[in-house]
Amino acid sequence: MISPMTPSELEARFAKYDERIAALEDSREADTWVLRALIGSHPNLGDLLKLVRRTMQSMRERLANGDPDAYCERVLSQLADTEELILKVIAIRQRTARSQSESVKQQAQTQQRVRQEQKHEPEPER
Repeated sequence: MISPMTPSELEARFAKYDERIAALEDSREADTWVLRALIGSHPNLGDLLKLVRRTMQSMRERLANGDPDAYCERVLSQLADTEELILKVIAIRQRTARSQSESVKQQAQTQQRVRQEQKHEPEPER
């Protein structure tokens, strides 16, 4: 038979739970930062996206073929978040590339216009 806990024992147990929850939250936050750093520095996000999607598919198959598995569901949820983040970074990189391309094009047009204007200017008299 389980003996009832005293108020101080209950407080101690809840304090341990709070510590464990805080540690899990810290760990999740650290994982998120590492993931962001890896995605942000990955040279080929298309390949990374394919890998994440293949892993998601294998998790879905695993869930479909067996009993509900909390671990697989958590991994699948995290992979879905990762997929979303990769897609956002791909979109940002594409916008940045277009913006840089436009900027280079404008600089080239400006330089060409300046050269043409210089050709048509009369030589200063000496």
